Amino acid sequence: MRLVDASVAIKWVLPEEYAEQAVKLRGDSLAVGDQMVYPPHMTSEVMNAIYRRTWRGDPGVRLTLEEADDAAAAFLSLSIRQIRSPRLYQRAWMLAHSYRIPTIYDSLYVALAELLDTPVWTADRRLQRTMGPDYPLVRWIGDYGA
Repeated sequence: MRLVDASVAIKWVLPEEYAEQAVKLRGDSLAVGDQMVYPPHMTSEVMNAIYRRTWRGDPGVRLTLEEADDAAAAFLSLSIRQIRSPRLYQRAWMLAHSYRIPTIYDSLYVALAELLDTPVWTADRRLQRTMGPDYPLVRWIGDYGA
């Protein structure tokens, strides 16, 4: 199984920094038959990021409604398996408090990584710094394939 957070998943459908690594991670997963997984809230996070790009950001970053529609449709068509479990939420709650993770949303990715014993790839420097170098399950997408 392979796990990414929304900051990486958005790069599958929008041209952003580290999109090459994100697409490579997904392609490598598909090539070896690994299932891409995510916690239940990721779809909302990605869709919100696409939506926000229609009215916010520099002109070179802002999306037209048609571009946003295409990105949303592309994301929704991806084969990704949602993992939902009471244990996931319980562990996320504990991690958020223990590591002072700013949001439960972020701690859900870390909790899922723990429950599945697989790294979570992120482009969220804040999350990476919060977990620190002693927490190897949180990996920086910029390092993928390096």
